[in-house]
Amino acid sequence: MTAGRVRVHRNPAALTGVGFPGHLEAHLPATVCRRARDTITRWPGYAPTPLRELPELAGELGVGRLSYKDESGRFGQGSFKALGGAYGVFRAVVAHVGRMRGTAPEGTASEGTAPAGEASVEAEQADVEAEVGSGRAVEAASLTVATASDGNHGRAVAWGASRFGCRCVVYLHASVSRHRSEAIAALGGEVVRVPGGYDDAVRRCATDARANGWELVADTSDDPDAPGPREVMAGYTTLVTEVLDVLGRDRPPSHVVVPGGVGGLAAAVIAETWRALGPDRPDVVVVEPALAACLSVSARSGAPTPVTIHRETVMAGLSCGEVSAPAWPIVHAGTSAFVTLDDATVPAAMRRLAQAPA
Repeated sequence: MTAGRVRVHRNPAALTGVGFPGHLEAHLPATVCRRARDTITRWPGYAPTPLRELPELAGELGVGRLSYKDESGRFGQGSFKALGGAYGVFRAVVAHVGRMRGTAPEGTASEGTAPAGEASVEAEQADVEAEVGSGRAVEAASLTVATASDGNHGRAVAWGASRFGCRCVVYLHASVSRHRSEAIAALGGEVVRVPGGYDDAVRRCATDARANGWELVADTSDDPDAPGPREVMAGYTTLVTEVLDVLGRDRPPSHVVVPGGVGGLAAAVIAETWRALGPDRPDVVVVEPALAACLSVSARSGAPTPVTIHRETVMAGLSCGEVSAPAWPIVHAGTSAFVTLDDATVPAAMRRLAQAPA
């Protein structure tokens, strides 16, 4: 289906009328998401971001209600990325400190461990998390975290590193604006510029991290079992819980529209709404720039399919040519439709949203 510069691909693989499937639970477990939300909501400065109502736009579009999750105030970082990137750093620092202290990582106690021993391990883990969360874990200074970014994820990782006391290196591709680079540097992040696009920065960052013994805090991976992107996605589920707390589980939205990128945010939104609402979950619509529609192209082919970025889109944070393998199974099974937009549609849409009454 095509309407002007908007193209819609209805996803025949979408599962409907069922609860959140067990085979998807393994990709983003409820326990991991709950742990992320419990941690993030205890951070200083945490507050739910507003769900803004847009009645005039709803009337223009002929829908009963239109709500917009405004993430511009999230931890002063201007983006939902602060939930995932900073939480990914937190988990990396917790693991690093635990290794240095010789404490057992969470979930590694043997089946034969006595309950008292398990309680001791849990207490040690809780102590480490508390120290890391307060920025008092001195061992954090010996850790370097690294990531590739279009800007906002790198800023979130740099903010998390400054908060939890570790070094941070952020790889930015050539088209990332100077403003975004300076925002990362202002938080103590060391910026490395990479020729090419976002996916080139991802590959360079992974190579350098392996060579230098750095910890990757990535929001994407070609390994479907990579734990880092899973923790980042788990952090994103916080915003879903906030939305449902406002709307109530008894009056959920009929549709949720979410930006694409590599698929991490979409997977988090799909998983958490599906878990919370079961077979009555809303239809999820994933929106991408036509110049970087890796999720839509992958849905059409039935498997993750890279796309070549010939020109950078004005939707800078979505200029991604390769799907995140950890996110893909959830996105593929849970997205009702993929929408691609030409860049020419964006300025007018941005102006119209900016003019909408708060």
